[in-house]
Amino acid sequence: MRGNYIRGVHSYGVAIDLASCSQVDVEGNLIESVPNQITYIRIETRNTPGTNLGASQSINVRGNVLVAGGVNQIGIYADNASGGASGGVGRAHGLIVQGNQVGSPDAGRYFGAGVSVHAQQGGWSHVSITGNHVQGISGGAPVDGLIGINAYPAVGNTDVQIVGNLVRFLGKGVQSSHIGIYLGANTQRVLVESNLISDCFYAVRSADTVSDFVYGEDNLISGSTMANTLFVSPPSKAHLSAAVDWTPGTVSPGALVSRALSVLARR
Repeated sequence: MRGNYIRGVHSYGVAIDLASCSQVDVEGNLIESVPNQITYIRIETRNTPGTNLGASQSINVRGNVLVAGGVNQIGIYADNASGGASGGVGRAHGLIVQGNQVGSPDAGRYFGAGVSVHAQQGGWSHVSITGNHVQGISGGAPVDGLIGINAYPAVGNTDVQIVGNLVRFLGKGVQSSHIGIYLGANTQRVLVESNLISDCFYAVRSADTVSDFVYGEDNLISGSTMANTLFVSPPSKAHLSAAVDWTPGTVSPGALVSRALSVLARR
């Protein structure tokens, strides 16, 4: 799905919707001048009463330009809900969100969430969020943070890398929901490295059940209102840039997490 121009009012809450899809590229699209409160790009599990069509696999969202046209819109949102199916839903696997421009012109046209991944009942594994420019006013829905990872308590997201993104709060963060990067409950094997984050209330915040969390000390943070970081459980910290190749797209999602953990293990 490449090179489309999308604008105007949408009746069903989403501009581009991938439901129970596999091996799909969403690349080089421009979405702007959408006035109603919608999600611009959605990756989800298609549900019908009492069943679902299975989790999405191998989704690439690259090089899109998303310009907010209304208030509290959502840029890119991936989740994996079971739809009440008795057998549940399998884990979604392989999401690359790379090199997208998610822009908010002003307080009347802004994204409340730039890139969000929610496990719902199934969870995601091997998620790579790299090299994106995200600006907005984070409001906590569907996930805290301009870039946010979250889960229901029983199911988490695993092998998540958030690397080399530019995250800017529109204006100045003044309350605890104004977060740059958020890691929610049961996020496992996660790397946050080489991001530039500015003007948030908290630049990076994590929940108490985040595990195998590597926080690279090469993140650059400025203008935080309350604190640069708020970690309930302290992550592993290290200067990793000399030991790991961070170039977006050179490795599969989750591979940087394994490299970073192996580097720490040798120290």
